[in-house]
Order: sequence, then structure tokens, then C-alpha cells
Amino acid sequence: MTDKTPNGHSTEFITPTGVHELTMEKLLSTIPAPIAYFDKNLIILYSNKAFTTLCRSTSDPSKDNNFNNVFHQDIRAQIEPYLGRTFQGENVQFDLDLFESNCLRAYQVHLGPAPLSTDGSKYFVLHATEITERV
Repeated sequence: MTDKTPNGHSTEFITPTGVHELTMEKLLSTIPAPIAYFDKNLIILYSNKAFTTLCRSTSDPSKDNNFNNVFHQDIRAQIEPYLGRTFQGENVQFDLDLFESNCLRAYQVHLGPAPLSTDGSKYFVLHATEITERV
């Protein structure tokens, strides 16, 4: 099976031997960094497992895919100021702080447009890298 982007391009990856197919979804699920892909209505079209952890919500992004429902209020408040710039086509980067199990976790978040459609629709990518200092 091959994944398709919104404009119909294949996201198929073939191993060097050509025997196994690796879809983009399978590849992204192995990455420990939170990644999500969403549309201009803030509907999450894809998210990996690490993204679910970042959300700190009881909602599962694969079932309840609305940005406002998936993100915990304190995280939404840190992301929302950057959405307008992203909707204007700008790549933005910012720090996001959250508390997990009595520990402060720090993330550097990249939020940017992903113009993958020929019909003028806009899509966006959120990628976060944990930058918490390790002791």
C-alpha cells in the first residue's frame, strides 16, 4: 500500500533491495519527535505517536482530530499566537514549556506551511524537538 499526499503524489519508500515497502506514516511513527500535519481549519490530518504525548489531552488525535480539542489549554495558549503568521505563509519557531510528572519539559517548535495541494488549500506542519537540559 502507498500513502498519497493531498495532491496525489506517492509517499512510497522502497528499501535498497526493493522487497519491502515503507509508507510515510510508518516512517514518521518511528521518529521520537512530535509531528503533526493539519489543514487551514485546524483539523489534524496526521500525527505520530510522539505528538499524542505532547498534546497532554485525553483526546486521541486519531479520533478527535480538531486542534482545539486535542491540545491541552496551556499548550494551545502557547501555540495560538504563532498560528496567524503561519497562515500567512511564514515559518515560525518558538519555545514551548510544559510540565510532565512534576518536571518541566522544554520543546522547540517549528510551525510552517506545507503547500502540498494544487487546489489552493493550505496545509501546515508542526514539528517539535525536546530541548530540556539533561543532567
